[in-house]
Amino acid sequence: MSLPLVPLICLPSPLTRLAQAPGELDSRTWVEVLPLGETERQALAPRLARLLEHDGEDPGPAEELLRALLLPRLIAWNLCDSQQRPVPLSAAGLAGLSAEWLGWLFAVVSGSDDLAATRARERDRDLALLAGIRLIRTAPQVAWRDCGDCQRHVYNEQTGMRALFQGAPIPRPAGTQAPCRIPQVGCPVGTPEAPRRLTPELWSLWQYDRQCRATHQPAVSPEAARLSLLIQLAEQGAL
Repeated sequence: MSLPLVPLICLPSPLTRLAQAPGELDSRTWVEVLPLGETERQALAPRLARLLEHDGEDPGPAEELLRALLLPRLIAWNLCDSQQRPVPLSAAGLAGLSAEWLGWLFAVVSGSDDLAATRARERDRDLALLAGIRLIRTAPQVAWRDCGDCQRHVYNEQTGMRALFQGAPIPRPAGTQAPCRIPQVGCPVGTPEAPRRLTPELWSLWQYDRQCRATHQPAVSPEAARLSLLIQLAEQGAL
């Protein structure tokens, strides 16, 4: 994988994964990585399986493959050696890790520590991203509205702006509710408890993708390329 123009440490968090090491290793240790996507996992599995068939005889080839896979995907860690000295985030640092640490890092990058949770996390991110972009495209008048303020003040639902009286916002009259609380009316945003708008993290992902496209920067990974395609289809109303 070629080095991106933007350092990995500057990537938006929806493209990365932060994980805490298990207690049997060192629960104080964390790592942030650029994880594999489903297509990459499926492509890697048979190759790794072939190498592991004879790993009892010579684990070298499998470990070499893991290190080559991991190095360009490591973003940050606080890993220390047995004397509590920071382990450098480098090929030399990886080379000194035990098979147990190497296996855990691979599990984090591949999502194989809990594949069902990994796939659910990716699915939820994708659906939330599509819903947020769709909201902005189809209902811009409410997409940026603060739900808390909408519960307290009257809004013009056509313009999306606060209703004003003598230049001041109008409190919602006692006994009335915001559209999201009224059956058969609702709000494109959803409700304050379950909004469809983009979270700040997903907003940063969308802006990052738009900047990459504007500057013709290649995707940092196949998974980032897949997300970019989803974003573009959502922008066009195709999803």
